[in-house]
Amino acid sequence: MAHFPRTAAGYLEQIPTIVVDPMENLTSRSAVVVFPTACYGVDAAGTSYRMDNVPIRLRPALFTQRPTDEEVLDRIIQEVKSC
Repeated sequence: MAHFPRTAAGYLEQIPTIVVDPMENLTSRSAVVVFPTACYGVDAAGTSYRMDNVPIRLRPALFTQRPTDEEVLDRIIQEVKSC
């Protein structure tokens, strides 16, 4: 929310929001549900892209028990499908 227009941030504070993010931030502080996830390139493998679209493979430097964004979203999809 730190980079949203004031009206957008105000609206998000009034509705239930869900945040999937590795770090606490202004958006997660106002969210109803927060899924703390692994940070790519720090504690999860992933891919980053240079400004010229060249992919750079990231390896984890630390190991954590936190799931990745993909794992959280896959689990949500599985749970919704099972209902």
